[in-house]
Amino acid sequence: APPTPGARLTMHLCCRMVSRRGGVRGLTSLATSKKPMLALVCEHAEQPIQKYSIEELMAHQHLSNEARSALLLNVLTSGVSKNIVTLKSLPFEFSSTPSISRVTEDYITDFYEIREFER
Repeated sequence: APPTPGARLTMHLCCRMVSRRGGVRGLTSLATSKKPMLALVCEHAEQPIQKYSIEELMAHQHLSNEARSALLLNVLTSGVSKNIVTLKSLPFEFSSTPSISRVTEDYITDFYEIREFER
């Protein structure tokens, strides 16, 4: 199901809040395209994550490896991006705690690795 307008607005505001706070460490300086990495994270975070039934997954077995890889990359990129934005927008500065920071850094690393795989 597509995200509700409220969910899209929330994700958009979270991305704006993260960028106003100076971005996510390591994301604002690197770029794989003309867009800064933070913009790519926010763009992917706003996309809905496609959910598949067992029957739909079985139907994908007839797709080419490239088509299946593209579907998987889309889901992974959106999910990792949503997690980065969610963790960086936690209230009461919880995102600054060492444990949350380590998890966020792991997701950022995952995002970079997914983007590298897309090339």
